[in-house]
Amino acid sequence: MYPYGVRKQVYVVDAKGTVKLLSSVIYVEDIIGDPLKSNPQEEYLQFLHTEVKTEQQRQSLHDYIQMIQKKYKARFVHGQERALLLKEVKTKLAKQITTETKDWKEMYGSSAKM
Repeated sequence: MYPYGVRKQVYVVDAKGTVKLLSSVIYVEDIIGDPLKSNPQEEYLQFLHTEVKTEQQRQSLHDYIQMIQKKYKARFVHGQERALLLKEVKTKLAKQITTETKDWKEMYGSSAKM
């Protein structure tokens, strides 16, 4: 089920009360284009979890990351940064995640990401 991921945004409030975005990081698995016409697991999404081996694969991953950063206006993280971001967000939002996803197994099956 796509999109799946987390985003962390840090804001500051200046002396005048203006809220400004200080930083934004994201990890998201999303589909580019029409999901009925392409299989993202055979294209760019697989490289979020496995090492790229060819220049074409590297370019697919690069294009995906650039698209996500532009779409969500955040710095894309993967590898160790991804693991730390997922852990931080899931820890801070554990109670809310449990409430919001309590019926996902029934609706989407045991492979639903939570």
